[in-house]
Amino acid sequence: MGAMALSGSEAEISFLIRACRLLYKNKFVHGSQGNASMRLGHDRILIKPSGKSFRYLNSSDIVSVDMTAKVVKGFGEPSIETPVHLAIYKTRRYVNAVFHTHPLNVITFSLLKSPLELLEVERNAGVVPFVKYMKPGSKELASTVSKEIRHHDAVILGKHGLITVGKNAADAYDLIEVIDMNAEIQKRAR
Repeated sequence: MGAMALSGSEAEISFLIRACRLLYKNKFVHGSQGNASMRLGHDRILIKPSGKSFRYLNSSDIVSVDMTAKVVKGFGEPSIETPVHLAIYKTRRYVNAVFHTHPLNVITFSLLKSPLELLEVERNAGVVPFVKYMKPGSKELASTVSKEIRHHDAVILGKHGLITVGKNAADAYDLIEVIDMNAEIQKRAR
């Protein structure tokens, strides 16, 4: 008997876990800091739970929430940043992946409190806007990020990291690499 095909949600969970491990491997996140999510249909998202390391994440850790942040499936506590993720998905209908990472070069650049102009225009992110520090998980942060993400595929959070979005996890991930490289180049140039 052949291997069973993964159901849609199992395949998405597997893909999200692989993306999370790649974020950890490439030092865009550290330990359990940061978060990642993927859209699952029009009314649910899969999200990394609070307190779980990106490195050791497995399928039973992933939490599924509806668009009001109510846990539909899973046992962990959804990320404190779930309101930010939900605001983005509500704002951008075609976004299917959201990553909140902590690339060292981007966080260092954020201390300059200015937008990051990319050397080459990458999708919808010729300029990556800067958002001043706001309490993680706050309504204010979710509202501000959703306004900026309306016209950009990435936002730099003051002293807090980077949010990237994409039509899939690969797009959201690739944008992290591009922005991190640009932040390092501009940091060195200054």
